[in-house]
Amino acid sequence: MKSKKPLRYTCKIKSPKGKICGKSVLESKRSEHQKQHRKARTASGTGIASHEAAKKYLQKKYPKALIIRTGKEEAIPDFVLFNKGKLSFYELKPVKGDNLLKRDQRDWIKKNCLQKRLNAFLIRYEKNKDKFDFKIIKLDFDKIMEYCCSSKK
Repeated sequence: MKSKKPLRYTCKIKSPKGKICGKSVLESKRSEHQKQHRKARTASGTGIASHEAAKKYLQKKYPKALIIRTGKEEAIPDFVLFNKGKLSFYELKPVKGDNLLKRDQRDWIKKNCLQKRLNAFLIRYEKNKDKFDFKIIKLDFDKIMEYCCSSKK
């Protein structure tokens, strides 16, 4: 007697960028997989709100500065600020959860900011009810290792 192959489901859920997931999942794990998509959507929504609040915070702190959000580029910090003829880079991270710099972010900041003597900052935020509390930390060669996920503590 032949054993039946388990039924598989190919995910057709689109990402925010419009790309189809296309992952092949066991039919029994289908609802679990779809639940992950829903969680990711709400998590990305939280990120959008924190980025908007951080941009307003930076605009209030540096009223004459040009502030640019870098978007979804890999490794590049979230904000580029041009103030008084000098460039500064800001990476936004929550106090709780995914709060450390990734290895590629650390390498990019070291190579393109610290070695070229440009300022790089880490903005830590915590959400309290409907408002965000921000703390800005200036990064240097020592501090960047303290806030990186791959550093040995």
